[in-house]
Amino acid sequence: MEFEWEEEPQERKGELKIGSFSLSLLRRDIRLWGLALYKKWVWIVLVPPLAGGLIFLAVTLFCGRVFEANTTLLRVERDYQKIEGAVDAFKPLSNEVVVDMIRSRNNILEVCRRLSGSNVSFQDVYDNTTITRKKSRDNLFVISARAADPKTAAELADAIAGVFLEDYKNTQKSKHVESYNNYRRNQEELKLDIENRERELKKQMEDFGGISLTEALERCSSQIRALEARQLDDRATAQAAESKLEELRKQLAATPPTIRTVSETYDEDKMEIQRKEMELAGLRMQYTDDNPIVQKAAMTLKVLKERAAVNGASQKPSKVIQGVNPTYRFIEADIVRAQSEFTAAGHNISTIGESLQVLRNQEAKIVRLIPAYEQMVAILKQKKELLGELEKSCHMQNLAANSPFCDISIYEHAAQPTQGIARRRLVLSLGGLILAFLGTAGTVLGKEALNLRVRSGDDFEAGLGVPCIGAVCELASDNRSEYYAQLQMLVDHIRDLAEKPEAMVAMVSYDSRKEAEAFVDKCNDVLMLKDIDTLRISVCSELPEKSARYLVNDYLYGLAAAPPEPDAGRTLYFKLDEMSFFTPPEPERLRMMRGELKKYDIVVWTIGKPEEDRRLFEIICESCGDVIFAARFDCESKLKISADIRALRQGGREPAVSGLLYDIPAGLSKWVV
Repeated sequence: MEFEWEEEPQERKGELKIGSFSLSLLRRDIRLWGLALYKKWVWIVLVPPLAGGLIFLAVTLFCGRVFEANTTLLRVERDYQKIEGAVDAFKPLSNEVVVDMIRSRNNILEVCRRLSGSNVSFQDVYDNTTITRKKSRDNLFVISARAADPKTAAELADAIAGVFLEDYKNTQKSKHVESYNNYRRNQEELKLDIENRERELKKQMEDFGGISLTEALERCSSQIRALEARQLDDRATAQAAESKLEELRKQLAATPPTIRTVSETYDEDKMEIQRKEMELAGLRMQYTDDNPIVQKAAMTLKVLKERAAVNGASQKPSKVIQGVNPTYRFIEADIVRAQSEFTAAGHNISTIGESLQVLRNQEAKIVRLIPAYEQMVAILKQKKELLGELEKSCHMQNLAANSPFCDISIYEHAAQPTQGIARRRLVLSLGGLILAFLGTAGTVLGKEALNLRVRSGDDFEAGLGVPCIGAVCELASDNRSEYYAQLQMLVDHIRDLAEKPEAMVAMVSYDSRKEAEAFVDKCNDVLMLKDIDTLRISVCSELPEKSARYLVNDYLYGLAAAPPEPDAGRTLYFKLDEMSFFTPPEPERLRMMRGELKKYDIVVWTIGKPEEDRRLFEIICESCGDVIFAARFDCESKLKISADIRALRQGGREPAVSGLLYDIPAGLSKWVV
């Protein structure tokens, strides 16, 4: 027959893996968790009470009565420290530091020394003391001390408080003394620095007349402005004198040194005009004005008058006497005075220029020194202010060091307790009971979580992803009906497989081979009652000599013409030998043998350990129409079955794979079926 393959993906959709381990193998029927608890109910019921009783007994025997005494310390709040007498320099330690100081090593050792009569050790004091702060008032510190007797507890609490207060006061005082010494040292260093800077500043001021550089710069600038004004005036005077001198020289050049003292003059043009007028008057007396002679005479007179008007009077001395010109002398005297003024102004300008150059050089020098001078003055001012602050701080630290004020005091001394501390035996026992219950139940559930053996149909379907064709319990006197009902359902499924032409099934049973074959025999008996002939071919590595004649090896290797007849139990055998390992039979030969055995309705190959010959296992499963993984309850590992299913699925195809669960204990059938 031609075998039909069903296409399936190699791995199930949505399957999660860690390496080659599939997380789906951890899936299980939820009823198995209850089954695990049910099987270990004795431990779960007995262990917690036993643990609680042991804890109660241990606390009673080994934990003696303990007494606790409390000493309360009060810390003055910051707002009331002034009222209590704290100086400004007092800076209290933080509450966390206070708590650490109370239980410091030195303080505890001092407490042990003071309580040497009580025979307490460092570790006893440290382990049996606690420091707490009240939530409502965080300035209250409660020192709790525990001891075997009430007197020792009270003495221990008061001793811790007393030692701490002494240590706290000494710490505060030493802190203020150290601060005072630091301030004094810084003060002396600062004074020396100020003196050096003042000395340097004074030396710098001596170079400028003992005044500050700012005043020297202002005085120098005012002198420069005054000299520049004087220089400007002198330049104006020199320019005026020079202009005046030039004008006087021009006047002197235009003024004759000598002049005429006496002179007589007459005007020729005027005399000529008078003469022509007289001639014109005589002609007019003789002729009319239209007469050419009169007109000519009038024209000549007119020309003379115009010439006289143009040339002016042309006087000619008739008598001249020469003498010294006084104007010339006056101009010479003015020139001498103007020359003196010009020379004096030039000399003043030169002198003022030299003085200005000296002052400007001095001003530039002062300007260069001003930034360093101002910085030095500012630094000196800051250092003097800092010196004042240091003196004030030094004074305050001195006051704080000598002040009797302490912000922490004993608010309430320890009283001897009258009752011991409750040992809470019931609470501890109940806690031990609960923890034991959780531990026992957790151990059981943890083992269940790691249990990968097949115990329910859900292990096949959810864990391995193959359908479960049946789950059959063990046969017992009180569950016969249940057993046969489950067996009947399995037989009905096998009968459906037998209806296929030349049906051949591979059954894999792993380590429970004998139990699986016994179970197959029971199924065969029921199938015979239903007229279904079944043949079983058992794959084994060892075979009794009496069964050698029932081997199918010769036929499958072509050494025999027909397969042998089965034994009385309708069983044939295939032995795993060297030939089967090196040259396993071909799938076609297995199908041919199924044709030779067609008188049987169904042929079942029973394979015990697939890992003994993996290639033969794959060939047999490839030749069969169905592969059934038979798992005995709580015996077969899902890891092995999963590996074999994965091997069958390689290549993308596989035969119809299913699972079978059998030999379920009678009392557990309801948990897994």
